Amino acid sequence: MKIAIVDDEDRCLDEIERRVKEFFSAKNAPVEMSGYTSGKALLAVLAEEKRYDVYFLDVEMTELDGLELARRIRGFQKDARIVLVTSFPRYMMDGYRVHAYYFILKSDCQTEIPEVLEMIWSDAQAEEEGQTEDSYIIQNYNSAQCIQISKIVWITKEKKYIVFHCAPDGQGQTGFLEFRERKTLEQIYSRLPSECFIYVNKGCIVNMSYVYSQKRQEVVLRAGGQEYVCEISQRMGSQVKNALAEYWKKQ
Repeated sequence: MKIAIVDDEDRCLDEIERRVKEFFSAKNAPVEMSGYTSGKALLAVLAEEKRYDVYFLDVEMTELDGLELARRIRGFQKDARIVLVTSFPRYMMDGYRVHAYYFILKSDCQTEIPEVLEMIWSDAQAEEEGQTEDSYIIQNYNSAQCIQISKIVWITKEKKYIVFHCAPDGQGQTGFLEFRERKTLEQIYSRLPSECFIYVNKGCIVNMSYVYSQKRQEVVLRAGGQEYVCEISQRMGSQVKNALAEYWKKQ
């Protein structure tokens, strides 16, 4: 696995590198790490076609902050797994705007870096075991379920689980089908096609192909004769409106 770490404080950069090394050493797996003290240094490397599987980005950097850096990384690599690292919880909402995979407080690096790497490791294993662009593998302990991405209507967070609400398969079923997975919305979003899926609020992702209408602060989803209304948060309003307009133009 290839991992880039960007932090303009050497102490924090060394701390993240140490935790990453410990994780892969315990897995007895190879890892290629590159540390950068500025976002511009990383962008210069990406411009030369270098790519990483995971990016750990410090949010509060003076020259180029982590949020803007994340946006620019998306320009090179739409499916990049970006982990934002910060000292301030207030930046968490901004993380949704750049579709961050995870958000870590610097005070929790010791415990949270191994946890997020375990989730990334699990995702990578699932992809190697057969997930395709058209399917999504839900893994829960000793069980696995493969669902068609095109059947996912919307996705919500319910306590410790993510719930996939899917269109009925047409075999006499009524209502939306539900599947659960113990992950985060950010993890799920990173494995979905961004041209079809969008956050409408911090706890809900919708498939734009099922959006029947958008009015004020809500979208109406329709599938198999069933409808569901999802609330659009005030902060996401203009983003959702623009994304839907662009999507509908292409249909």
